[in-house]
Amino acid sequence: QCSALGGAGGAGGTGGTPGDPNEPNAPGGQFGSSDSDAGGGGICVASGSNATISDCILADCNAVGGGEGSGRGGGIYYGEGYWGALTADMTACVAGSGGGIYCGPDSDLTINDCSISGGSSDYGAAIYCDSDCLLTINQCILTDGAADYGAGIYSAIACTLAVTATEVSNNAASTDGGGIYCGPNATVTLIDCDISRNVSTGSGGGLFYGTGG
Repeated sequence: QCSALGGAGGAGGTGGTPGDPNEPNAPGGQFGSSDSDAGGGGICVASGSNATISDCILADCNAVGGGEGSGRGGGIYYGEGYWGALTADMTACVAGSGGGIYCGPDSDLTINDCSISGGSSDYGAAIYCDSDCLLTINQCILTDGAADYGAGIYSAIACTLAVTATEVSNNAASTDGGGIYCGPNATVTLIDCDISRNVSTGSGGGLFYGTGG
């Protein structure tokens, strides 16, 4: 079991140098968070890699460039071409894209038995799935997220999203897709899911399909 608490740049992350006095926003610095547009507040898995992450807890991790950047993957960042599986719980993780998880382009990620709650981001408070990504979600709980678009899940252009026996609830989008946002030409399959009590200021409180979706 592993824990990443209050991470910024994280294990293998792309944040600042911990404790460097010339980087006051780096982990251990004066302000205690990364000063880059970080990838992976808790864990960063580089492009082209494969890894299985199991039985992890990530809490209060961020990838937002010291609060002003547009980092990706507050909890976990997966780079382009990644393939593998994940089981983890995440709470109150923050990023520009993917408050909990960012899955890079052309990746193949399976998420099993995860609970992701209280995240925030511009796109995908719990999960952000980038273009041409294959994302499979089984028996997860995605709750209490806040985002501009896709407060539960944000699926970008031409993604394939398969969700089974998963709860997406109590999420709020300031624009579209309170529960799930699907971009153009994305494919989504929902089986035995609970998509409820999600809200959006714009369209699709539960589910939003973009043009061509």
